[in-house]
Amino acid sequence: MISITRTDESKEAEVAEEQARRKVALHQHRDQLIAEGTTVTVTGIGDVPLRGLPFDQTVMLSLLQRGAARVAANDSTADILFRDDANTEHMLTGAQAVELAQAGMTWIEDVMQASWAIKDAGPIPEDFTDPIYWPS
Repeated sequence: MISITRTDESKEAEVAEEQARRKVALHQHRDQLIAEGTTVTVTGIGDVPLRGLPFDQTVMLSLLQRGAARVAANDSTADILFRDDANTEHMLTGAQAVELAQAGMTWIEDVMQASWAIKDAGPIPEDFTDPIYWPS
């Protein structure tokens, strides 16, 4: 019985170690997806490719704040400059800046929630990088 227990304990330890490795890899994959970004659609502009690096997330917060201030002031001037991930410059109104920032932040939140769902569903699957688990 002792050797069976040790074998069971050994298997449990092996499974736990594998899950720990997958959790680290899952977080790395999530962070990579966020950094690579996505494309959002903004009214009057069309598709805008975004990155999600920490600097870019700060820019999104700035756009949201500046845009909201413009909306509150009923200022519809399109003079908030934003350069997207394709190096294209866009002159945004306050409403467009808010829309762009909210879409970008929503996408990051969706990626975060997808990673939580994978972890909360039980053992992290080997194929957790499969696009079916992640927002597009």
